[in-house]
Amino acid sequence: MELYLITLKSNFKHRVAWRNCKKLKISIPMEKRRDLKVLEKLLEKKLKKVLEKIHSGSILLIQNNSDPVSIFMRLGITGRFSHSAIILKPHFFNESLHIENDTPLLWQAAGEKICSRNSGPDVHSLCEFLSVYMTLYPNCRYAIRNLSQPLNTNQSLSLEEFILSTIKQKKLVFVSNFEMFWCFYTETLFRFLLPLDPYMKISKKSDLTFCSKLITETYQHIDLVDKNVNSFTTTPNYFSFPNSNNILIDETEIIFTP
Repeated sequence: MELYLITLKSNFKHRVAWRNCKKLKISIPMEKRRDLKVLEKLLEKKLKKVLEKIHSGSILLIQNNSDPVSIFMRLGITGRFSHSAIILKPHFFNESLHIENDTPLLWQAAGEKICSRNSGPDVHSLCEFLSVYMTLYPNCRYAIRNLSQPLNTNQSLSLEEFILSTIKQKKLVFVSNFEMFWCFYTETLFRFLLPLDPYMKISKKSDLTFCSKLITETYQHIDLVDKNVNSFTTTPNYFSFPNSNNILIDETEIIFTP
């Protein structure tokens, strides 16, 4: 009964949050969705004006209603979103670094990535990611939260350095489903179970990552989130409206219509 009431309360809060966020409809005809490259190019064109107003370091949020694991994860943390990533504007990186840099990029953990040079966190094309994601998981909701103000020069350089060093180290690995639930709940509700970590066959905990943990640690590196925040306890919803209003502004739902 108590679990039912918690779920009911969460669902009500989620409906209110969706109702209060801004809406932006973008037409993507069904016939254009059958070819990934065509869809990717169309997304680049359609999202160009939207992304011009978005600062590097802003957040992409996804509610996946197609994948059973994502749905289960979302319900397990009683949140609206199952994935989050950091948006980087075109030409964010120094051109001498040989990173494809002329389109918007995502900085995210491995779990939801479509393709990558690295099994851990990496950057790749936002529109390529969306084209494949929309095809694999047609029943999703997407939202963007912009930073309240652009990163200053020092923050931008620090963000670039953090991303590149993290990729180069190849140290972080994406958690398994069990590891994600164990780490989240033992760091939040059931901290008395923490001494059992060595017996749960969990990889070295400091080397584990997932989408919101990576964002939290990235934001901590550039002084947007307090370094005392335990990154294992944050979920994609930590960055959704009405949370984190000190660094992020209004949430905008991107609705892809036929």
